[in-house]
Amino acid sequence: NVSFFLSYFQIYGSLNGFVSNHYFSLFIFYNATWIVLTSIQNAYTFYRVQSIVALFNSMAKILFFYFIFIEIFCRTISVFAYPLSFTLFSFLLISVFIPIWRLTTIFSLKVYRKMGFNYRNVIIIGSDISSKELSDFFNTHPEHGYKLFKIFDAKNHLSDFYKLMEDIKCYCVKNEIDEIYCDYHLFSTKQIKTLIDFANQNMLRIKFLKLYRLLLLFQP
Repeated sequence: NVSFFLSYFQIYGSLNGFVSNHYFSLFIFYNATWIVLTSIQNAYTFYRVQSIVALFNSMAKILFFYFIFIEIFCRTISVFAYPLSFTLFSFLLISVFIPIWRLTTIFSLKVYRKMGFNYRNVIIIGSDISSKELSDFFNTHPEHGYKLFKIFDAKNHLSDFYKLMEDIKCYCVKNEIDEIYCDYHLFSTKQIKTLIDFANQNMLRIKFLKLYRLLLLFQP
């Protein structure tokens, strides 16, 4: 909206007549198109761990289709001939403002989480090998907002899975755990189902580790 009004002011020198000279309909189309595209791309969903490349790819897709739809409206659908300088200037401003807003918000959240706020309590269920890389990640990157409470060494408890599950259940409830990270290679299909059922019943998120690609867990 800021880019729209600045573009209008840049062309006409004031905001007078905005409603009466066909720009209000374009303003409505601007906002409706933006809402639809950002909803499809989940633009307002801020992932705790997201690469800058993935972030810019997402924004580039939104901006590309946004510009295409606006141009189609201005050049073929609307009966009013909007100046090309208006749309180009508004596109330029949007291309600057949106990335700045997105990056500022993400880095502000990282600082906020690094201060100890807006974090998620997590546990890891795995072996020494499978859990080390992930636990190191949690401990060395507080800006992502993960607080590792405990690592359950499942490899030493495979003979008594139900005892392990009871320990996990009690610990999760007592410490208000939000997420469980589990090495699925250590368990049977039936045991995995038991873990998933517990997580669903207690509204916990559960993610399964792949030893050779641990960090892919965090990609959106």
